[in-house]
Amino acid sequence: MNKKIFWISTVVLAGMYFFTTGGKHNNGRLTSYNGQSCPTVETSARAVIYTVDWCSNCKRLKSMLDNEHADYFEINVEASKENMLAFHCAGGESYPHFVLDGKIVDISSGRELHDAIKTASQ
Repeated sequence: MNKKIFWISTVVLAGMYFFTTGGKHNNGRLTSYNGQSCPTVETSARAVIYTVDWCSNCKRLKSMLDNEHADYFEINVEASKENMLAFHCAGGESYPHFVLDGKIVDISSGRELHDAIKTASQ
C-alpha cells in the first residue's frame, strides 16, 4: 500500500511540475517557458544575477560581488517581460538568482556562495 501511494504521489508531483513550469527541456537546458522561446543572455561575464528592486538579499549579493571586484551581469527581472522570461528559463524560483558559468549557485550555502564569488572575481 505504501509503495502505491509513493508512486502515485511521484507521478502527481511530476505532472504538477511540468504544468506549473510549462517548460520544454533540451539536454537539461530550458528551451521554452509557457510557450515562449527562452531568450539568450549574451554577456562576457561569468556570473549572471537575476534581481528585483525590493530585494534586500539582492542588494547584499551585489555588494559582495562589488567588494570582490567580480565581473557580473545583472538582470532586473521587473524591468521587462523578456527579463522575467530569462529568469524562469534560467531556473529562477527566488531572488536573487545567481548563475555562474551556466550553473545555478546555491546562495543559501555560505561556502558555495563564497567560492562562487571568488571564482567570479578571477
